[in-house]
Amino acid sequence: MGGIAAGTAGWPVGAMTAAVVAAATLAHQAGLTRPGMTAAAILAVLGCVHGRGIPLETCIPGEGWSGTVVERPRVREDWQQAVVDDGDGCRGLLTTDRWLQLPVGSTVRLSGGERQTLTDAAAFSAGYANYLARQNIQFIWRWPNVRTEVGRRDRLHLLYAGAQRRISSVFYEPDAGIVRALLLADRSALSDSLTDQFRRVGVSHVLAISGLHVSVLMGIFYGAVLLLPLSVWPRLLFVGALLWGYVLFIGAPVSAVRASIFWTLAGLALASRQLVSLPSVFMAAAAAMLTMRPDLAADAGWQLSFAAVAGIFLLLFLLRPRLHALGEKGGLRPLLLGLSAVSAGAVLTTWPLSLYHFGSISFVGLPANMIIVPVSSLTLVLAAVVLLLSGVWQPAGLAVSFVVHLLVTVMDRVTAWLSRMPYASLDEVSLPVWMLVLYYVALFAASVFWLRRQERSWREVWVS
Repeated sequence: MGGIAAGTAGWPVGAMTAAVVAAATLAHQAGLTRPGMTAAAILAVLGCVHGRGIPLETCIPGEGWSGTVVERPRVREDWQQAVVDDGDGCRGLLTTDRWLQLPVGSTVRLSGGERQTLTDAAAFSAGYANYLARQNIQFIWRWPNVRTEVGRRDRLHLLYAGAQRRISSVFYEPDAGIVRALLLADRSALSDSLTDQFRRVGVSHVLAISGLHVSVLMGIFYGAVLLLPLSVWPRLLFVGALLWGYVLFIGAPVSAVRASIFWTLAGLALASRQLVSLPSVFMAAAAAMLTMRPDLAADAGWQLSFAAVAGIFLLLFLLRPRLHALGEKGGLRPLLLGLSAVSAGAVLTTWPLSLYHFGSISFVGLPANMIIVPVSSLTLVLAAVVLLLSGVWQPAGLAVSFVVHLLVTVMDRVTAWLSRMPYASLDEVSLPVWMLVLYYVALFAASVFWLRRQERSWREVWVS
């Protein structure tokens, strides 16, 4: 993984050397012999070579350029953005009217409008241009004339549109927009003011399909399948089919794919009765994604998702002795400390990346996450219950939908109050790469110091 990240960064000498040294050092700390250290270093070199295979050429499309929509469009109040690719390495960001139907797999022919290379975009916003470059996007095309030809995935798009209408018929706005964001990764009904409100307090991730959402849905799927008279392996296959079918249905967001791979590997280990630690499964899932798609190493969403989970794991393991001691005393203190550690771990490891990629940082992210994350998880579960009940017994569905409305109101009021606080967030800030690297090195050093104070080893943390 380190080798792929170094290769993707495009620093052929310095990054490769750092990746090799880090791999050999970690192998030595893990107690591996010299052949093991050598194998780790060789894997880091192979990762660098694999990561550098990503095409980063610049392309300038001409009139009548044709491409395919490769990701579900990002829809806002008055516009939408879609990533289009011609199949030959020329990929761009299309901005057009929000009412235009652009399902994944459809072909678009573009003419007119405003075309812009990333070099031109950098003259107005170097940070935004660099962000697009890290997503392997070579040009921007705003408000062109668009001719579409729906591709082979049109049926899936129709099913998705049917699910959107179903939610809108059961819930009123703004509840419907929140539920569509939580269940379908569809933020088209969210106002710009609400989106900015969540962003300012550092909880915009709850409006997307994150690993947390997938984990909650995985629990729902598994609980439902337990009611069926199935043995272990058929149950696992059924749950896996439900999980991956859902992920593909909503457009396979990066964080959802990562969480699905994690739970698939964990389920396989459980069904095989293999004793595998959660960090091992997490790292295996991340390595599998980077091996299949090395460009994800430069993707902001993947980096934030990976860093958040890693931070949660790390802080929970560092606080385990304290949590264990509080658990023996009983009460709510262990639960409150655990919830605080989950939020703090995610914030601790993601704020530098958010600042680096988007130029913004929230100073109220920790309390906001402690409140909003549990509420949004409960909203997700109850919204799914409402959709099921409304098709069976409508009065029961309406009763539960009122609870969903109360939860949505809580999220709205809390984020609105926090966003109005003085200095709640800071925007238009740039963070150089060297400071980003220095922060994570310091964080790792602090973790090592903390473990030594507890007289614990990384091996104990890893397998616990």
